Amino acid sequence: MVAVFIPIEKKRILFTAYEGRGYTCSPKYISQYIEKKGDYQIIWAFEQPENYAYLQGQGITVIARKSLRYIYYFFSSKFIIRNDLIETVLPTTRNQVYINTWHGGGAYKKWGFLVDWSWIGKIRYFLTHKFTYYLSSCEAFTRYATLAFNAEISQFINSGLPRNDLFFDEKEVKLRTFEILNKLDLDSEFRYALYAPTYREFKGSSTYNIDFSALKTALEIRFGGNWKILFRGHYYLDNIKGLPDYIIDVSSHDDMQEILFISDVLITDYSSSVWDYALLKRPCFLYTPDKEEYELVTNYCIPLEEWPYSFALTNESLYDNIVSFDKQQYLDRVKKHQGLLGSYEKGVACKMIFDLLQRK
Repeated sequence: MVAVFIPIEKKRILFTAYEGRGYTCSPKYISQYIEKKGDYQIIWAFEQPENYAYLQGQGITVIARKSLRYIYYFFSSKFIIRNDLIETVLPTTRNQVYINTWHGGGAYKKWGFLVDWSWIGKIRYFLTHKFTYYLSSCEAFTRYATLAFNAEISQFINSGLPRNDLFFDEKEVKLRTFEILNKLDLDSEFRYALYAPTYREFKGSSTYNIDFSALKTALEIRFGGNWKILFRGHYYLDNIKGLPDYIIDVSSHDDMQEILFISDVLITDYSSSVWDYALLKRPCFLYTPDKEEYELVTNYCIPLEEWPYSFALTNESLYDNIVSFDKQQYLDRVKKHQGLLGSYEKGVACKMIFDLLQRK
């Protein structure tokens, strides 16, 4: 194998997120922490590296995923950090450390070997989900993930998700909010609700017929102020066009955490973004008009009825849930939910990973 002839650099780290689609998720926040704290060579691989050339000004080496340089850096990096699958044709060697941060918190929908795969699917999943360490957001995730990945519990790090560390930095909340609003060219005079539906293989719609006008009215009645709605569609779907001027499409923005950070309310459906957003202690509502259809093809670790967020099958129910929202009852449900799942989120995940690298 070619890897035998490529020496491993002990201070080199290769990062990717979502198969090279962006500079985002937990790998981004680990990378930024290491930039400030450690003497490491940081490599980022992208499908479209030209869009991230600006990172080179920060001392980061930017390469094209699946290129010859990518193969070289893959085999010469002591550490590989990513939030997705690994290529079956590029297995890590015994002297490398592969850390998978995963891309969802909590323990909501079943995945991996918890799903009824065909034998071919099981082999492919096994080959693409090998890892040295896996980051866990909570006890429940670790419990299910050991089965989903056919892994040992000793491989899991009880760190919480690095991408959520910014939610705990109370001293910089105002500063970060201002920076992100500027980055997205958003007016601080408005309040923002994020509508972020997840992907369904059986349905190609982007908005799932949500009534944006009724949603805006409900938000203004219950919470007051002037509202705009941020729409974030899934990257597998085409962006929608012809939106009213009070709706802003933020689908192309890499970093979901930044959008969550500036959102006063989250409306989603079956997305694990609810786990992250709950850490901000802000209102979250589920709009699930296709719940029955969705549950025919998707299994849960925890049934939707046991999530701490109200869910609506119709626009009328969503309107009522928002208008009648009781903040204290909601916070009590969320706190109980986090306790039942055994949350590991404390805002120190990046430090824990950096300390691990230092020991290796």
